[in-house]
Amino acid sequence: MTRFEKEYYADINSIAKTLDRIANALENNNKVNEGPFTTASDNTIYYKTRRDMYMDNPCTKEEYEAEQARLYTDDIKAQDDALNKANNIPGFEGTLDALDGLCNIGTNPKNDPERDKFEDDNDLRETARMYTEELEAGNFKTKKDCILDYVTNEFGSHGARYTDVIKFAYYLGAPNAPKFNNSNRGYYSCALTHGRWNTGHLVTGGKDQLVKGINKEGNERYFALSFVESVTDYYKRLDQ
Repeated sequence: MTRFEKEYYADINSIAKTLDRIANALENNNKVNEGPFTTASDNTIYYKTRRDMYMDNPCTKEEYEAEQARLYTDDIKAQDDALNKANNIPGFEGTLDALDGLCNIGTNPKNDPERDKFEDDNDLRETARMYTEELEAGNFKTKKDCILDYVTNEFGSHGARYTDVIKFAYYLGAPNAPKFNNSNRGYYSCALTHGRWNTGHLVTGGKDQLVKGINKEGNERYFALSFVESVTDYYKRLDQ
């Protein structure tokens, strides 16, 4: 027998004890859950945390319940803080409410098309439905043509506000859509933009387009280019 074999067998008892300790630790770990814990005599022992259990620092039932209540309160507060943080991100105000509405169309009373029919935009929905039918029948070539005609015939010499234009555009082709609100402004906001890098299709190109003119009340409003000169001398094209 070599020297190394002799040293190994001489230390065999120490190795066995080490293996026993590892086995016991693994077995005890599989049984660990955060309190309460029951002893063999069925007397409940309470520990606030897993660490207290390892340190054998029991507590009373009242202390345990108070700790659980504190943990629950802290969890609720953390959820509220996360929600408030998401709602306060600049540029995303109301995003969660908007997503909630989109996910509950048909079940959320706020977004029920049947309910919306009796709201204050019912007349606009009916007008949009009429233009939609005319568009489908081929009496208008594009939605842009419908919007220009609507602005001229509905608002005449007064002209249309920015919101008037995009609100009608929203319902055009979808008169039963969920009620218009600020979360629906994106697409046609781009269609009305004008600037160095981008000019929207409602204010440029084609045979006709929207321009900004000053009406008789001195307010800046949108008019169709083909109509504006009949009501004011003060207007500007937005594609230049």
